[in-house]
Amino acid sequence: MKPSEFFDDFSQLLLKWRNPLPGRDLPWAFEPNPYKVWISEIMLQQPQ
Repeated sequence: MKPSEFFDDFSQLLLKWRNPLPGRDLPWAFEPNPYKVWISEIMLQQPQ
């Protein structure tokens, strides 16, 4: 298997794993801005 094929297959598996339930997309999941994604992840953390 070529490295490019491996990464294509792996990325498809990750996409399937990330969204197992159709219709339950998270609004920030498709945000292209990494800063906004980082901020949303921080806000979603529950205090310990």
